[in-house]
Amino acid sequence: MKDFFKNNIGYVSAVVTIVAFIIGIFFKSEAAAIAALSMYAAGLTWLVISIYRLFSKSMSMRSKEGFCRMATTCVFRTEDGVKAEFELRRFIQCKTAFMSSIKHFFKWEGSGYPQVVSNGTVLEPTINPDSGEFDHVVIPIGKNLCYNECEVVPVSFKSSYADVKPVYFFKVTEQIGTIEIKVMLGHKEGEDIPDAILYRKRFAACTDVPYEEWHRESFNRKFRMYETSFTPEVGYIYKFEWTK
Repeated sequence: MKDFFKNNIGYVSAVVTIVAFIIGIFFKSEAAAIAALSMYAAGLTWLVISIYRLFSKSMSMRSKEGFCRMATTCVFRTEDGVKAEFELRRFIQCKTAFMSSIKHFFKWEGSGYPQVVSNGTVLEPTINPDSGEFDHVVIPIGKNLCYNECEVVPVSFKSSYADVKPVYFFKVTEQIGTIEIKVMLGHKEGEDIPDAILYRKRFAACTDVPYEEWHRESFNRKFRMYETSFTPEVGYIYKFEWTK
């Protein structure tokens, strides 16, 4: 950034000033004044565009997707064992000049396909034909964020409980503060309810690395839910799995 100002702004300002001064000396008329002002306007416009492009490029180099992942809250709920909903709330910080939407990657592991909703709006996801890759959906933020502004971006996946596979996946490609998971099973009763298990594995381009068990979470019978939170490590895929 410092080199840009040193090598470009001073040069452009000097050239524009000299040209405008010469025009003013040799063409002392209204047309000359208009020409001089036009030169100034053109130079300043170029300067503003250059600074904006440099700023956007610098910010995008710090974050691949243009935002910082501060935290993610995931809630799965079913009250009756018939209808089910996966809800995610992503706490983000904008790292570009402006932002009005984010791209959310996911992989639906159940049968059929869920209804995807954000802030009451039904969204149309893009399905990847490669079954081993993630699908994605573009989520509108609802307002234009400026650099360093924060926002909570919600998205829900609604389906019948019979079509749901009881698992959450998280592929961590950039640093994130905290992932919080709640699995609320209002219909679940009885004493013999297995623990939910959090697995993880490193993702690699050429090898299929097996998952390893990383944490177990017992079922809270009073509130009929599993609940856990953790700080993930970049370079891992996490899988939280429970028994239906």
